[in-house]
Amino acid sequence: MFDFNFKIKINRFMKTFCSKIEKEFKNRVIFIGVQGSYGRGEEIPMSDIDTVVILDNISFGDLIKYESVLNKMNNRDKICGFIAGRSELEHWEPSDLFHLYFDTTPVKGDLGFIRHLIDEAAVKRAVKIGLCNIYHGCIHNMLHEKNIGFLIDLYKTAFFVIRAMYYDETGSFVRGLSEITALVSKEDKKILETYEKMRSMSSEKNIYSLSEDLFAWLKVHL
Repeated sequence: MFDFNFKIKINRFMKTFCSKIEKEFKNRVIFIGVQGSYGRGEEIPMSDIDTVVILDNISFGDLIKYESVLNKMNNRDKICGFIAGRSELEHWEPSDLFHLYFDTTPVKGDLGFIRHLIDEAAVKRAVKIGLCNIYHGCIHNMLHEKNIGFLIDLYKTAFFVIRAMYYDETGSFVRGLSEITALVSKEDKKILETYEKMRSMSSEKNIYSLSEDLFAWLKVHL
């Protein structure tokens, strides 16, 4: 049960989260942040809390300790996100690091140690991988699963891809959905406006027409 006013208390939540993580892992904590809709200030009641924790290194035992910390937090069912060791992150797929670096709001520390890994090739790869994954998912979902929740996730991925494309073209990263919608082409704008309606549950739920629109957008970019 989601039991707090999500627009007011995320800062309090993260303060408590940081305190518990630092108590458990002490000086091993490299970075703590929040990403996703909470990091962008675009959260809605059903949004997850996407925490990011980077330790100096990580073992399976550390994962058990981390789970114990999460289980003691309020709204445990809303917490998801990412945890890793610094050394693993420094050997990560750079296209994934692009999204992690630019879409995470720091609470403790910073992710500057991975910035040099995110070059032009990594950004282009982030775009290409995202488009290919959406293409495969769109076709599979329309023909087999017919799952509206999965389709919403595909539109969400399209949002991430459009931000990466805009960064690749301009060198400027725009985090917010409304901000990037105002800056992109009419084809991209249509996808982003549909995603905004879908995430607020105010759009039509015709899976065929929504899939057709997404497929048409993919044909523009692939």
